[in-house]
Amino acid sequence: MSSRWWLAVAAVAVGCSADAGTAPPASLSVPAVPKVESATTPTSDPSVEPPAEGSSAVGSETTDQAVTPCGDVEGSGTIVVWEVLGGVAVGESFARLVDQFHAEQTSIRIERRNFEGGSEEMLETLAATDPAEWPDIVIAQPQALRRLIDSGRIVPPSVCGDVEQTMGPMLPVVRGAFSFDDQLRAVPFGISTPILLFDAAEFRAAGLDPASPPRTLEDLASASRQIVDSQASPYGLVVYDWFGNFLINQGAAQRGDVVVQPDNGRSNGPATVDFTTPANVAAMEWLVEVVDTGGGVFIGGIPGGLENLFRIIQPDDGGTMTIQTSGSLGDLIDVFEAGSFPGVELGVGPMPGPDIGGLVGGNGFWLIDHGDPERLRASFDAVSWMVLPDHLADFVVATGYIPPSISVASEPAVVERWDEYPQLRVGFDQLISQTGDAADVGPVYGPSVEVDYAFYRLANRVLSEGVPVPAALSDLTTDVQQLIDKYDAIVNR
Repeated sequence: MSSRWWLAVAAVAVGCSADAGTAPPASLSVPAVPKVESATTPTSDPSVEPPAEGSSAVGSETTDQAVTPCGDVEGSGTIVVWEVLGGVAVGESFARLVDQFHAEQTSIRIERRNFEGGSEEMLETLAATDPAEWPDIVIAQPQALRRLIDSGRIVPPSVCGDVEQTMGPMLPVVRGAFSFDDQLRAVPFGISTPILLFDAAEFRAAGLDPASPPRTLEDLASASRQIVDSQASPYGLVVYDWFGNFLINQGAAQRGDVVVQPDNGRSNGPATVDFTTPANVAAMEWLVEVVDTGGGVFIGGIPGGLENLFRIIQPDDGGTMTIQTSGSLGDLIDVFEAGSFPGVELGVGPMPGPDIGGLVGGNGFWLIDHGDPERLRASFDAVSWMVLPDHLADFVVATGYIPPSISVASEPAVVERWDEYPQLRVGFDQLISQTGDAADVGPVYGPSVEVDYAFYRLANRVLSEGVPVPAALSDLTTDVQQLIDKYDAIVNR
């Protein structure tokens, strides 16, 4: 099929990690957590407009197209991987894995292409590239699920073999996040999820217990007010424009609600949304109250992806806690180990909400169909090697990502790292508590990029422009439904 529809695609946030050094803070605080959550926080710029009319175009093939069978012979040759694994720690760790792979065998060579411009650049390049010249593997996050499937060029890993025999049974919510129509569509690699990050030193100064961080929205608001009232910090909660997503999509997963009907967008058929529910109204009005009277501060967008963290770790910060992807933990620990922020102590807790849970972020290996069984076999063999528990454990330890399976989490290197930095286990404990049903794994939007922009606008409208929450949620419903309808019409034409 033609890949021209990619020309209209903006960005799909892929992979995630800042980057830093290698030494823990003098004091690291972590609560005794039950088990909780997931999700990657994309960077955003509220001034960026969504793609133009018709930009959801995705081609006419459905997800049921036949795929090339995987070769029965041993894979060989050069395979090309396109990725946006950002940050020093993540990039260097993946490079080491590739070098080790080359050292252990000579039949398959991996040629990497990293896009420093992020997923936007990678997907735009795919759009401008003849499908015959596409890579063999794309490393992308689960939020790209529907868009990549609808390209008509994704090969489910089961065509080649059972990756769970290699990495061990996946956490149910991780498997579900990378599945469509109950079939695994990519091989999970580095996994992340939203967590609460805070300065444990300021927590104690405010009379709060770093080992028992807020677990509900009510507790989060109370802690934010207490931080300000105690003068431990000018502000408590640092809010940015992705909080609309946290409260609606993440909140639905925590409540066990399906956002996109049917199946949270994970099966074929007309999709519908309605964000004007009492739970969503209450959550967004809670956010307005926190910023207006509860000690929170709204900083707008975070185009660099870390501006909310700077408000917490800088000496004259202006904030004590925020919600952030767990994929940033490895880099944060490296920064603290380097002694860059004396007096600041990294505290980590599950993402507060109506219950335990959240959405899976991070990245996985997506196999591209080039009509060549031996080429596909080489790609699958390389991926299978990458997710061997001891190999994936090395990546997890170096980056702070969450293991996608119990087998990887049980590797001695991971166990030792988590003993040293228990903060790194919080995200895993969130995810392992989830069942992986349709609500748990969260919604999949075909026009994922455009929907992201709609959620960015939601937070800005209610917090900066003063739009009443019910009206803002009604507009969000209309906008997202129109995006979905356009997307589905193009896919099914």
